[in-house]
Amino acid sequence: MNTSCASSSFSPAPFPHFDESLASDYWRVPLRTLDDSYIIFLNENIKRIFTSENLPDFIKLALAFIKASSITSPKADSEVYELDMFLPEDKDNELYKESGWRASDSWFIVILSNYQINELAGYSNEA
Repeated sequence: MNTSCASSSFSPAPFPHFDESLASDYWRVPLRTLDDSYIIFLNENIKRIFTSENLPDFIKLALAFIKASSITSPKADSEVYELDMFLPEDKDNELYKESGWRASDSWFIVILSNYQINELAGYSNEA
């Protein structure tokens, strides 16, 4: 089922990042901004919630690159579907391959290594 990113039943999880320029241990990880929170979905059952004060630097850097490279207005959440969000619009953009892309108004895909995902899994949800 291809659910809209705006749906309450949408439960995202990382997807393998297949790119010949990176090692095979990288993932396309969903991140949602909601008010002043950053919600990172590490799998279907684990998510980490951060504020701008405690968001890890490697996530801040990826988001800065993604936002700086966005030349078009983001789509509304209701216009993007679960499977579509894992595919960048410009597949040849080198920045997308290394940092990630904006999928919609509030959804991003960040490219993270296994090490970074494990580091995030060790953080608490305290904001």
